[in-house]
Amino acid sequence: MSNDASAPNQPDREAALQQVSYCPPSEWVKLHAYSTELPRKDGEPITRLLLDEQHDLSSQSTFFRIVQRLENMDAVQNLSQWRLSFEPNAQSVQLHHVRVHRDGTQIEFAKEGAAHLLQREENLDSFILHGNVTLLILLEDIRVGDLLECSYTIHDQPQLLSNHYSRFCRPAGDFQTGRFHYSVRCLPGEKPSWRSQPEDWQPVIEKDGDSQRIAWTLENLDRDKLEPNTPADLLPER
Repeated sequence: MSNDASAPNQPDREAALQQVSYCPPSEWVKLHAYSTELPRKDGEPITRLLLDEQHDLSSQSTFFRIVQRLENMDAVQNLSQWRLSFEPNAQSVQLHHVRVHRDGTQIEFAKEGAAHLLQREENLDSFILHGNVTLLILLEDIRVGDLLECSYTIHDQPQLLSNHYSRFCRPAGDFQTGRFHYSVRCLPGEKPSWRSQPEDWQPVIEKDGDSQRIAWTLENLDRDKLEPNTPADLLPER
């Protein structure tokens, strides 16, 4: 047997990393403002200032942007290894920013070649079960009080139902969130349907060049309050 033989279903590391690039966001992306004055609540380790998810139907792309303030050493330790899971056989990733804002300066970690694949058995297990691998970027010298901003775009290349799109989305309730934004950008003639809960949470529909953007926004969301032993698949009401 050749020495370079790999285990069955083991991800091709070089091929997976070829699906990762470093560049600015696409022109269709809107960068939303957020407030840095949101106070820490109930001793939480993280204060999430912005959670933004934008979909572009024509390119089958999704832009994500998350801004968080690290409130204690637990947050620093947990976020010093930035991770992102994706499916290299059906997705590609554009990394825009993994950067720290501190005292008016910015420290960028999303540089060419910065991302590596997680070297653990859990990565192999995930690939075998779901086709996913995990990118890893080490964030050196991050500190309590830093603002950590992460933004990236995932391009989907679906093998089935490539002309169909569906998504279930709710604001993450693990920490309080200052601003939550969700939008879908579609071309003229496309007529997406949606349902919001509660029903009075309706989107704003606006022209965006030749396209239209359907956008939902919420502000000042508290952390989910769950009773002890609540099943993980039970979604609390917002």
